[in-house]
Amino acid sequence: METRQEISYDILTRYGSKWAILTAMKMDLEKQDLRMPHNVNAELEVARIKITSGCYSTCEIDCTLSTIEGQMISVGSTLGEAYLDPWIDLMAQSMKGELGYEQIIAIPALKPVQTACGFLKCGC
Repeated sequence: METRQEISYDILTRYGSKWAILTAMKMDLEKQDLRMPHNVNAELEVARIKITSGCYSTCEIDCTLSTIEGQMISVGSTLGEAYLDPWIDLMAQSMKGELGYEQIIAIPALKPVQTACGFLKCGC
C-alpha cells in the first residue's frame, strides 16, 4: 500500500511532466509566430516553483497548470485540431502517469525544455 507521501510524489511527478509539455508547447507556438498572453512565462515559472517546492497543494498546482493549458489551447486553436491533438494526448498521458522520464526526453518537441530547464532539477 502506498503512503500518502508516495502518492503526493507521484502526483507532483505527473504535474512536472505536464509542466514540461506545456513549456514545450509554448516554445513551439512561439516558433510559429503566435503571440502568447503576456503572463504565460510568469505563470509557467510560478507553476515550476509550486511543483519543485512541494509546499503547495496539488489543487493549487492543478489550478495553475489548468489556467496555462487553457491559454495554450486558446492560442493553438488557430492552428486547428491536427496541431492541438498530439499536445492534448501528451498532457493526458502525463497525468495518467504513462510518461516516464525516458519517454519524455525522447519526444523531439521537448528537447529544448530538457536543455533549458533540466526537467525541474535545481538550478541554484
